[in-house]
Amino acid sequence: MKNNNGIFEIEKPMFYMGIILVLIGLLMPLFLNVKLMGIYSDLSKATSEDEKIYVIIAALKLIFLNSIRAFPHYLGVFCIVESMDTSLIKEKGKIIKPLLVFFLIILVYYLIELIYGIKYDFGIPAVLIIAMIIALDKIGFNIINFSKKAIMIFMLIAAIQCLDMIPSLSGWAFGRGEASNDIKMISDFLGANYFLQITAILLFVLLFSIAFELLKLIMDERRLLTINEEKEYNEKMLSKTRMQVLENRTYKELQNLVHDLKTPLTSALALVGVVKMNEENDKNVEYLSKIEFSIESMNQMISEILYEEHKSLITTKELVDYLLSSISSAEYALKVRVDNFVPNSIINVNKIRFTRALINIFENSFYAIGKEEGKIILSINSIVKEKMSYIQFIIIDNGSGISLDMLDRIWSSGFSSRNSLGLGLKFVKEVVSTHNGTIEVNSIAKQGTTVIIHIPEGDLDE
Repeated sequence: MKNNNGIFEIEKPMFYMGIILVLIGLLMPLFLNVKLMGIYSDLSKATSEDEKIYVIIAALKLIFLNSIRAFPHYLGVFCIVESMDTSLIKEKGKIIKPLLVFFLIILVYYLIELIYGIKYDFGIPAVLIIAMIIALDKIGFNIINFSKKAIMIFMLIAAIQCLDMIPSLSGWAFGRGEASNDIKMISDFLGANYFLQITAILLFVLLFSIAFELLKLIMDERRLLTINEEKEYNEKMLSKTRMQVLENRTYKELQNLVHDLKTPLTSALALVGVVKMNEENDKNVEYLSKIEFSIESMNQMISEILYEEHKSLITTKELVDYLLSSISSAEYALKVRVDNFVPNSIINVNKIRFTRALINIFENSFYAIGKEEGKIILSINSIVKEKMSYIQFIIIDNGSGISLDMLDRIWSSGFSSRNSLGLGLKFVKEVVSTHNGTIEVNSIAKQGTTVIIHIPEGDLDE
């Protein structure tokens, strides 16, 4: 889930993981230190027994110690910067992340010295690791498995730590820490510099090669994942296009069919009118008037199906009657309760499409409640907003609700929490918009959902 703070987006799980790792990094010196690793015991043996191998062992232990201690806070900083999408601020975003990496690492070093009295040397190795983090973030590994990234970063950190043990690099701001200096000093005293240098270089080459191969594998995986994402996107767009073509064809066929239905209805209406004019029996005239009214109602209904923009003035009672008639055979019909407080209020709507929109909301509510005590309430009121009168439709259910991260996506075409096409709520929003209305959805997970629709109140003079 991403959170937009107005400057950049943050992927919360990754960000929080980064914070936790940095805190673990701050705790590492409490559990891992040179005394615990026995580094100075090895150096003491090296001098007392004149054995160069103990210098090598001490150096390897220090490389391992520094790698383990540095790993959490460097990985944590990487997670923090990777969780941030600074594309919204364009050019400024390019410098924010590098500056943040430098600031966080320096802050960690300062806090460790303040808490434990251990001074981490901010030399070339630290700068190289920071540069590595910035470079990896630029490449973009956010779609790659976290464990793979962690292993690669650990290998790179360990490889760079090996450089601290190379005596010939001492004059280049490598290995300036107290323990590193002591190892190299005793190595020089025992004449073990050559062996120490060869060991450190070989280990560096080995670890860096492993990290490099991992990097290549990760980049290949990233490339494949990107290709798959593009393929899925293209397939989705193709499916959407096909659906649109099918929808257009179906709509055209429906128009032709409905248009064909209007022709005999018009003829029937004309014939009924002629018969009615020549009929003298009052009872027969009454029957003919009812037939005429039914044909006109059918003709109007067909017009509303045929033309989306076609609207008619009806009372909310007429709409509710038609709605309840439409859902009478639905399995959720008995769960629906309607409280119409303004039955005589007029609205100018396409009765067919607006009813379909309300039914779509009912169906979503029904799938959400899914229990015996589930209920769906439709409340209809009249309100005034900004000096305009509106009819307010409130649909409330006591279902499972919608999570916050899903609320922003419910209007998207294809979105569905079930195995459906996900066109329901998008259609609802389109219908409300064509009626110059507004719609909002409020939901609390595991408590229920409320849908509020406002439609301008009609006038019989329109």
